[in-house]
Amino acid sequence: MLIKIFICNKNDKYLIIDYNNKSSLYILILSLFNSYLTFNNFNLSEIIQFLIYSSFIIIIFVDLYEMIIPDTIILFDLILIIIFYIFKNNAIFILLPFKSFEIITSICFVIILLCIVIFYQIVLKKEIFGYGDIKLLFVMGLMIGISKLLYCLFIASFVALIIQLYKKREKSIEFPFGPYLILGFIVVNLLL
Repeated sequence: MLIKIFICNKNDKYLIIDYNNKSSLYILILSLFNSYLTFNNFNLSEIIQFLIYSSFIIIIFVDLYEMIIPDTIILFDLILIIIFYIFKNNAIFILLPFKSFEIITSICFVIILLCIVIFYQIVLKKEIFGYGDIKLLFVMGLMIGISKLLYCLFIASFVALIIQLYKKREKSIEFPFGPYLILGFIVVNLLL
């Protein structure tokens, strides 16, 4: 079965990705099933979660084949999270203290991670982490908080290490880390 996904990339040109394998069909079926369950209840938080998870599926495919996480998808997720916070608290700039703590810690975590990445780029002349991955971690941190985000990062790193050792790649070869982050995010949401 041929599945085509149309995605707008950073130059506002449409990218057509063809998937001929069964795993993408399973992902689409699970997405449709999730949308059926979500839209039956018609709860705003569930609709926003569905849209963010759907964007995560797009991020997985784009990062696997293009090694980039589109800024438009990250911006879309941030807008959805802001809408969620506004409607959850019934006022525009009022957040629960716990959620404001999550926002501040997520911003601090991303700044620290960004400084580490820039330091490694200057000193070692190597990119250890992509900027799209950092932005994705920021979105995830806003959703699940810093403590769960650290578990997510640990799980993603562990799974990526095992898979990269299994593939026996050279140390200097880049690989997409976004799918591993999303896998860690899903595992943390299911277990914690």
